[in-house]
Amino acid sequence: MLITELASTILKSETPKYAYDPFLVDLNDGVYIFRMSPFTTQNQQGGVWFPNVTIQDSYSNARTSKKLSVAIEIIESMIIQNTEIENINELVDATFSLLHEEGHWKYYYENYLIRSESGEKYMDDYNQISNEMGLHIVLQKAKQSDEFEEYHRLYRKHPFEKYADDYAIEAMRIIISKA
Repeated sequence: MLITELASTILKSETPKYAYDPFLVDLNDGVYIFRMSPFTTQNQQGGVWFPNVTIQDSYSNARTSKKLSVAIEIIESMIIQNTEIENINELVDATFSLLHEEGHWKYYYENYLIRSESGEKYMDDYNQISNEMGLHIVLQKAKQSDEFEEYHRLYRKHPFEKYADDYAIEAMRIIISKA
């Protein structure tokens, strides 16, 4: 199944969705990323972005990344602890990733966009909190040591990330209850 198909099934219709070709963009360490991009003067296509690949290819790609494999383990543990899901697979991983980014979109929409705040303001606030938390310092140390667990645990505590995680977990609970 393509991630685009999954996105059209689980993301809300009002959430802007964009698939990108990972072979035509400069990927961060070759990793297929899911992201939320706010509207900015540089970017008129705000919304949830995801790679135009199969869920299996996305999962395999992330699993082979030293930087992301630790994040995946932390996320999988969070899913297992907070839902009725006991076994994580490619579909669960892609579903969480899409819903997490939709959580970012919802936060941006409700706290910035409808209040006529810019995407730049959202990014500035995100980066200010990151700096206050020392995320950039911890990331630089992680890159030097090739050990990313401390970074990813701190990253999950960022208020914007926590909101998106909570949104994704709650949405997954709703999906499970309807199954």
